[in-house]
Amino acid sequence: MAEADHFATIDRVGELFRGVVARGLRPGTVAGATDAEIDDMAAAQESPAVPVAAREVLRLVGKDKGPFAGGGGYFGVDGLRERAKQKALEFFDEATAPPAGFRDPEDMLVLLYHGGYLTCVVDGADLTAADPPVWLLEEDGTLRRQWAAVTDWFAGLCAEVGQLADELADARAHDRPDPGWAGYFERR
Repeated sequence: MAEADHFATIDRVGELFRGVVARGLRPGTVAGATDAEIDDMAAAQESPAVPVAAREVLRLVGKDKGPFAGGGGYFGVDGLRERAKQKALEFFDEATAPPAGFRDPEDMLVLLYHGGYLTCVVDGADLTAADPPVWLLEEDGTLRRQWAAVTDWFAGLCAEVGQLADELADARAHDRPDPGWAGYFERR
Protein backbone atom coordinates (compact mmCIF):
# COMPACT_ATOMS: atom_id res chain seq x y z
CA MET A 1 0.00 0.00 0.00
CA ALA A 2 1.36 3.37 -0.95
CA GLU A 3 1.91 5.76 1.93
CA ALA A 4 0.02 8.47 0.02
CA ASP A 5 -3.06 6.18 -0.17
CA HIS A 6 -2.77 5.55 3.55
CA PHE A 7 -2.79 9.24 4.47
CA ALA A 8 -5.39 10.20 1.85
CA THR A 9 -7.72 7.55 3.29
CA ILE A 10 -7.24 8.85 6.84
CA ASP A 11 -7.89 12.40 5.60
CA ARG A 12 -11.09 11.33 3.82
CA VAL A 13 -12.52 9.63 6.92
CA GLY A 14 -11.68 12.70 9.01
CA GLU A 15 -13.29 15.00 6.44
CA LEU A 16 -16.51 12.96 6.53
CA PHE A 17 -16.59 13.05 10.33
CA ARG A 18 -15.90 16.80 10.45
CA GLY A 19 -18.80 17.23 8.04
CA VAL A 20 -21.30 15.75 10.51
CA VAL A 21 -19.79 17.76 13.35
CA ALA A 22 -20.32 20.88 11.23
CA ARG A 23 -23.97 19.84 10.87
CA GLY A 24 -24.37 19.75 14.63
CA LEU A 25 -23.12 16.41 15.95
CA ARG A 26 -21.66 16.90 19.42
CA PRO A 27 -18.24 15.19 19.23
CA GLY A 28 -18.39 14.23 22.90
CA THR A 29 -21.38 11.98 22.24
CA VAL A 30 -19.21 9.50 20.33
CA ALA A 31 -15.97 7.86 21.38
CA GLY A 32 -13.20 6.28 19.40
CA ALA A 33 -11.49 2.99 20.08
CA THR A 34 -7.78 2.54 20.66
CA ASP A 35 -5.61 0.61 18.24
CA ALA A 36 -5.30 -2.14 20.85
CA GLU A 37 -9.11 -2.39 21.10
CA ILE A 38 -9.40 -2.47 17.31
CA ASP A 39 -6.75 -5.19 17.05
CA ASP A 40 -8.53 -7.18 19.77
CA MET A 41 -11.82 -6.92 17.85
CA ALA A 42 -10.12 -8.16 14.67
CA ALA A 43 -8.52 -11.03 16.59
CA ALA A 44 -11.91 -11.99 18.05
CA GLN A 45 -13.21 -12.17 14.46
CA GLU A 46 -10.09 -14.10 13.40
CA SER A 47 -9.39 -11.43 10.80
CA PRO A 48 -5.67 -10.92 10.25
CA ALA A 49 -5.79 -7.17 9.54
CA VAL A 50 -7.96 -4.05 9.62
CA PRO A 51 -7.92 -1.78 6.56
CA VAL A 52 -6.71 1.78 7.13
CA ALA A 53 -10.15 3.28 6.43
CA ALA A 54 -11.96 0.90 8.80
CA ARG A 55 -9.36 1.50 11.50
CA GLU A 56 -9.79 5.27 11.18
CA VAL A 57 -13.59 5.00 11.40
CA LEU A 58 -13.21 2.92 14.56
CA ARG A 59 -10.72 5.43 15.99
CA LEU A 60 -13.48 8.04 15.71
CA VAL A 61 -16.66 6.15 16.65
CA GLY A 62 -15.63 2.58 17.46
CA LYS A 63 -16.10 2.65 21.21
CA ASP A 64 -19.36 4.60 21.44
CA LYS A 65 -21.10 5.01 18.09
CA GLY A 66 -23.62 7.61 19.21
CA PRO A 67 -26.12 8.08 16.36
CA PHE A 68 -23.98 6.22 13.81
CA ALA A 69 -25.16 2.90 12.36
CA GLY A 70 -28.77 3.28 13.45
CA GLY A 71 -30.34 1.89 16.55
CA GLY A 72 -30.49 -1.82 15.78
CA GLY A 73 -26.98 -2.59 14.67
CA TYR A 74 -23.91 -4.03 16.30
CA PHE A 75 -21.00 -1.77 15.51
CA GLY A 76 -17.64 -0.98 17.01
CA VAL A 77 -15.08 -2.86 19.00
CA ASP A 78 -17.48 -4.17 21.64
CA GLY A 79 -20.29 -5.25 19.31
CA LEU A 80 -18.32 -6.77 16.45
CA ARG A 81 -16.77 -9.80 17.98
CA GLU A 82 -17.07 -13.58 17.61
CA ARG A 83 -20.86 -13.64 17.33
CA ALA A 84 -20.96 -11.10 14.50
CA LYS A 85 -18.35 -13.05 12.55
CA GLN A 86 -20.13 -16.34 13.25
CA LYS A 87 -23.40 -14.90 11.90
CA ALA A 88 -21.64 -13.54 8.81
CA LEU A 89 -20.12 -16.96 8.13
CA GLU A 90 -23.55 -18.58 8.58
CA PHE A 91 -25.01 -16.09 6.10
CA PHE A 92 -22.16 -16.83 3.67
CA ASP A 93 -22.84 -20.57 3.96
CA GLU A 94 -26.34 -19.88 2.59
CA ALA A 95 -24.91 -18.44 -0.63
CA THR A 96 -25.57 -20.81 -3.51
CA ALA A 97 -23.12 -19.08 -5.83
CA PRO A 98 -20.95 -16.48 -4.08
CA PRO A 99 -19.61 -13.81 -6.44
CA ALA A 100 -16.23 -14.66 -7.89
CA GLY A 101 -14.94 -11.31 -6.63
CA PHE A 102 -15.37 -12.35 -3.00
CA ARG A 103 -12.36 -14.55 -2.32
CA ASP A 104 -11.81 -15.05 1.42
CA PRO A 105 -14.85 -15.40 3.67
CA GLU A 106 -12.92 -17.02 6.52
CA ASP A 107 -10.78 -13.91 7.07
CA MET A 108 -13.50 -11.34 6.25
CA LEU A 109 -13.90 -8.44 8.66
CA VAL A 110 -17.41 -7.56 9.85
CA LEU A 111 -18.00 -3.79 10.02
CA LEU A 112 -21.69 -3.87 10.95
CA TYR A 113 -24.14 -6.56 12.01
CA HIS A 114 -27.74 -5.39 11.85
CA GLY A 115 -30.91 -6.94 13.22
CA GLY A 116 -29.93 -10.54 12.66
CA TYR A 117 -30.45 -10.31 8.92
CA LEU A 118 -27.55 -8.44 7.34
CA THR A 119 -23.90 -7.64 7.73
CA CYS A 120 -21.48 -5.26 6.08
CA VAL A 121 -18.13 -6.96 5.52
CA VAL A 122 -14.73 -6.54 3.92
CA ASP A 123 -13.45 -9.53 1.96
CA GLY A 124 -10.56 -11.16 3.83
CA ALA A 125 -8.51 -10.95 0.64
CA ASP A 126 -8.78 -7.13 0.72
CA LEU A 127 -7.82 -6.41 4.32
CA THR A 128 -4.41 -4.94 3.45
CA ALA A 129 -5.89 -2.40 1.03
CA ALA A 130 -6.20 1.12 2.43
CA ASP A 131 -9.84 1.57 1.41
CA PRO A 132 -11.31 -1.71 0.11
CA PRO A 133 -14.87 -2.40 -1.06
CA VAL A 134 -17.62 -3.19 1.43
CA TRP A 135 -19.99 -6.06 0.73
CA LEU A 136 -23.56 -6.43 1.93
CA LEU A 137 -24.19 -10.00 3.11
CA GLU A 138 -27.76 -10.98 3.96
CA GLU A 139 -29.05 -13.93 5.98
CA ASP A 140 -30.31 -15.73 2.85
CA GLY A 141 -26.77 -15.73 1.45
CA THR A 142 -27.25 -12.78 -0.90
CA LEU A 143 -23.85 -11.13 -1.22
CA ARG A 144 -23.14 -8.04 -3.28
CA ARG A 145 -20.48 -5.39 -3.45
CA GLN A 146 -22.55 -2.47 -2.15
CA TRP A 147 -19.90 0.21 -1.67
CA ALA A 148 -16.74 0.74 -3.71
CA ALA A 149 -14.76 1.59 -0.58
CA VAL A 150 -14.99 1.72 3.21
CA THR A 151 -15.00 5.51 2.94
CA ASP A 152 -18.12 5.31 0.73
CA TRP A 153 -19.78 3.10 3.34
CA PHE A 154 -18.84 5.58 6.09
CA ALA A 155 -20.10 8.45 3.92
CA GLY A 156 -23.47 6.70 3.95
CA LEU A 157 -23.42 6.45 7.74
CA CYS A 158 -22.49 10.13 7.94
CA ALA A 159 -25.34 11.02 5.59
CA GLU A 160 -27.78 9.21 7.91
CA VAL A 161 -26.45 11.22 10.86
CA GLY A 162 -26.81 14.38 8.80
CA GLN A 163 -30.44 13.48 8.09
CA LEU A 164 -31.03 13.20 11.83
CA ALA A 165 -29.57 16.69 12.27
CA ASP A 166 -31.98 17.96 9.61
CA GLU A 167 -34.96 16.23 11.25
CA LEU A 168 -34.03 17.77 14.59
CA ALA A 169 -33.68 21.24 13.07
CA ASP A 170 -37.10 20.85 11.46
CA ALA A 171 -38.68 19.67 14.72
CA ARG A 172 -37.21 22.61 16.59
CA ALA A 173 -38.23 25.09 13.88
CA HIS A 174 -41.81 23.87 14.26
CA ASP A 175 -41.77 23.81 18.07
CA ARG A 176 -42.13 20.04 18.22
CA PRO A 177 -40.57 18.13 21.13
CA ASP A 178 -37.02 16.93 20.71
CA PRO A 179 -36.71 13.24 19.74
CA GLY A 180 -34.96 10.95 22.21
CA TRP A 181 -31.71 11.07 20.23
CA ALA A 182 -31.54 14.91 20.20
CA GLY A 183 -28.80 14.89 22.84
CA TYR A 184 -26.31 13.80 20.18
CA PHE A 185 -26.63 17.22 18.56
CA GLU A 186 -25.83 20.82 19.45
CA ARG A 187 -28.73 23.16 20.10
CA ARG A 188 -28.92 25.51 17.12
